[in-house]
Amino acid sequence: MSAAVTDGSASLLVRARRLGTELRDRIRDFGWAPFTVCVSIVLLLVMRQSFTVPYTGVGQSPAQLLILVTGGLWVLTRLAGQRSGVRLGAIGIAVFAQFMAALIAFTAGAYALLTPSQVAASQRALITTCSLTAFLLFVVMSLRTTRQIEIALRCVLAAAAVSGIYALGYVVTGTDLGALVRLPGLKVNEAATAYENARRAGLARPRGAAGHPLELGALMTVVIPIGLGVCFAAQRRGTRVWPWSLATAIVAAAAAASLSRSAVIGTAAALLVMVPRWPVRRAVTLLAGLGIASVGAYLLGSKVLSAIVTLFVTGSQDGSLESRGYGRFYVYYAVGDHIWVGQGLGTYNVPIQPVLDNQYLDQLMETGVIGLTAFAGLLVTALLVATRVASQIDRWRVPNVDPVLAELASGVGGAMMVVITTNLVLDTYGFIQISTLMWILFAVVAAMRNVADIRPPFPDLELLTTGGSSASGHPASDRTAASPATASA
Repeated sequence: MSAAVTDGSASLLVRARRLGTELRDRIRDFGWAPFTVCVSIVLLLVMRQSFTVPYTGVGQSPAQLLILVTGGLWVLTRLAGQRSGVRLGAIGIAVFAQFMAALIAFTAGAYALLTPSQVAASQRALITTCSLTAFLLFVVMSLRTTRQIEIALRCVLAAAAVSGIYALGYVVTGTDLGALVRLPGLKVNEAATAYENARRAGLARPRGAAGHPLELGALMTVVIPIGLGVCFAAQRRGTRVWPWSLATAIVAAAAAASLSRSAVIGTAAALLVMVPRWPVRRAVTLLAGLGIASVGAYLLGSKVLSAIVTLFVTGSQDGSLESRGYGRFYVYYAVGDHIWVGQGLGTYNVPIQPVLDNQYLDQLMETGVIGLTAFAGLLVTALLVATRVASQIDRWRVPNVDPVLAELASGVGGAMMVVITTNLVLDTYGFIQISTLMWILFAVVAAMRNVADIRPPFPDLELLTTGGSSASGHPASDRTAASPATASA
């Protein structure tokens, strides 16, 4: 009997060791750097960021701490003389301008009369800006191939779908799953239960793994176009589409359950960016599917659909529009005192100053016209670069560029359009998940630009003018060679 137990234990140990070796080899083939990026994304989106690591003295979540450490290590490698050869292009210029604007605003705030809480908030904001900037550069250096970019975006979609399941579970059962899922040993802040009773239009508003129902709605809306891009990329590769379609459907349902007007507006804005490059059949199919789903929900008497319609027809009746109007009025009269460099990075004091629910106005108050211009420039640059990558891959048959990248770039471009519109109704930097994801998308756009370094005209390449093309504009039978980054990996 004991011999059988010993043999069974030895067999399990051998299997576990073999599985560990296979997993290590797969990660090594994929790359430890992009694997770290994927782990950061998962930790960011599947767990509330109010669950923090104890005994660190910084009160950061595992995702924030990993991003900070990774960014710091990247800086050390640069100081040690390592160079990646990655070119950031226009994104790099925009990121540098944003970083310098934040630094100028922080310096200006240091010479102002700030309260101790404002000083601490300004220092935290500077640390966050530095860590996100360094992590952005690490992500760009890590994602060197179309496949690595695709897997990173799949991680975004899958992790967001998990948060969406939390939200839908709350709608159906009333159980807040997001409050239950956390790594052992993490500290639970009071903020974790601050919004559990939020309601709108008579319905409870879920927040999934996000910090607030507003953040959940914004986050899910940003991920919807990414999910569409991942689905179309899988379709083009000839691999299974249904897992990513299911994840996208969950994300869309969670966005609707958040009862946010901006979710509807953001999705429409994303489609305005994505639909023009789609073939007619794809656009008609998607729009017909949305119409059928809406009619079905109406016939079934969906309370969520009725609540969304009520929000647009009669308003939310919760004072959110009035609050934003008062915030705009306050900025109009207060910004003149520090119009160029702002009152200081991270110093907008909500208990004393009114809630703005507008990241552009928040940037204007904290970093002035210089900071607002840099921030808006970074957003627009990311949108233009993503759409340019998609359009150029569609237009030119380039042997060393995977046409799947066009689908992914189109999805990220749609996501950037959602971010641009969401910033009009949400103080994005006040929420960890959506603000960090925004910077990750900046990095992904730069990585896409680096992988698809297309500079027409090309020798020995023809402009696509023939029919029989796929959704991205390339013949479905095309087999592109590996990109230079893939070949050198």
